[in-house]
Amino acid sequence: ALAMNYPKENMEIIVVDDGSKDETYSIARRLESSQVHVFRKENGGKASALNYGISKSKGEIIVTMDADTFADPPALRRMMARFYDEEVMAVTSSVAIYHPKTIWQRIQHVEYYLTVFLRRSFSLVNSIYITSGAFSAYRKIFFEKHKGFDVGNITEDLEIALRIQYLDYTIEYAPSAVLYTLGPATFQDLLYQRRRWYVGLMRNL
Repeated sequence: ALAMNYPKENMEIIVVDDGSKDETYSIARRLESSQVHVFRKENGGKASALNYGISKSKGEIIVTMDADTFADPPALRRMMARFYDEEVMAVTSSVAIYHPKTIWQRIQHVEYYLTVFLRRSFSLVNSIYITSGAFSAYRKIFFEKHKGFDVGNITEDLEIALRIQYLDYTIEYAPSAVLYTLGPATFQDLLYQRRRWYVGLMRNL
């Protein structure tokens, strides 16, 4: 986040440690400054952590970013450019696998490139149904008017996108805003991830 090519005076970085048991909190505290704020709370799940961070934020645009995400430095600027209208409530990005090594990561790498084409197609008819939890941007006013992320939802990024669509707002796509995520390296890990995704999809639909 600190490496983003974006005016630093306009960035507020909030790190929320959701009750981790490793060194996350102590490592994050080393980076704490007037721009970087670090908080720790009892474990409540990702949606709970996101809502906590939003409650501490001061900006008009909220950008969510996962701990295993690496974004291209220009990505944030490219996403901000898509907030061209007040009806645009969210902007999502392109996702790629970071340094794919195993056969399962390479398969995901190809799959994610196909997703770039699909999201571009969906965006043409305002039918994007998921804002990537890894790196997406939202107007804070949406959370103030329509509540935050759905706590306890196993695919909170899908639920929030469907809710934005249901309320007749617009979700935009910034294909040139690229981020990299650590894909599951084994079949077992990939199966666990996809089972969660599709169970969450069915529940939210």
